[in-house]
Amino acid sequence: MTIKTLIADDSLVYRHQIKAALMAIPGVEVIGTVSNGRLAVDRLIATKADLLVLDLEMPDFDGLETIKEIKARALETKILVFTSSSKLGTETAIEALRLGATDFLTKPGPTDSGDPQAGMEPSQRIRASLEPKLQALFGDSPVPAR
Repeated sequence: MTIKTLIADDSLVYRHQIKAALMAIPGVEVIGTVSNGRLAVDRLIATKADLLVLDLEMPDFDGLETIKEIKARALETKILVFTSSSKLGTETAIEALRLGATDFLTKPGPTDSGDPQAGMEPSQRIRASLEPKLQALFGDSPVPAR
């Protein structure tokens, strides 16, 4: 099984890093990247992606609005949301789960020298967070268990 994945993030840098992380995971195909939730919904309708990796904090059409629209249109896709590690980010992630997101991840920030991920490229840190989530969501896929 190939996991067709769409990425929605307003940051070009994060879109690039998430895409690099996902492309390094066997069995995952990145079918596109978009810069806001409105474009994500349109692309989901057109492609029927298995997974949406969604930033919650975007201008114009944010992650929560995107989840509401996906559910209103009864689109069948799993949604992993990315959020900041702030209190507001955590509260927003909890609301996203309540609305129908499948799971959430925090965006990687700077690491200190004692962190096991210190020295890793951002895409490697994102991959390390994403792989167990994909294994949990798509257990019979070719995503290797850790």
